[in-house]
Amino acid sequence: MSTDRRFLTRSMSRAQPGPPVDVTFRAPVEFVRARLPAGLGVPEPSGEHGCRLRVACPDSDMGSRSGRRGG
Repeated sequence: MSTDRRFLTRSMSRAQPGPPVDVTFRAPVEFVRARLPAGLGVPEPSGEHGCRLRVACPDSDMGSRSGRRGG
């Protein structure tokens, strides 16, 4: 495999989004928006007293750092 092709293959695999994270908060959307870092994403209303945040992890470690572990 040529060097250019290997570089392209590695670059493309790095550009893939990580696993999706779907978080439901039991708090009004305005309350959660005011407390989340802007770069994390924008929660959407979900029901009368809750909201939901859906994002793709930037890397595979994000799930474990956010407490998203099995068991």
